[in-house]
Amino acid sequence: SNLKYKLIIDPFVLVLCNISDAGVENLVKSCNRLVKLDIGFCDQLGDNSMMAVLNYSSSIRNLNMENCPKLTIQSSDGLEEWVKRH
Repeated sequence: SNLKYKLIIDPFVLVLCNISDAGVENLVKSCNRLVKLDIGFCDQLGDNSMMAVLNYSSSIRNLNMENCPKLTIQSSDGLEEWVKRH
């Protein structure tokens, strides 16, 4: 049979964690059907994390990157463009 199974992980929560930008990129590449991702309050995350989420997680519908102090206007601009396309 040609059945295809979809794994949807909802939610994935990593609050107050030590994950890096590279870790987020690996996560979203490996779990590209994430619907909800909560990586708020992770002080190691920056613009590369946001760009990885936007580039590799087309199924994301709920993203929390609240209080990630290394995020800049580049992340905001990227998110704005992503929202326009989705």
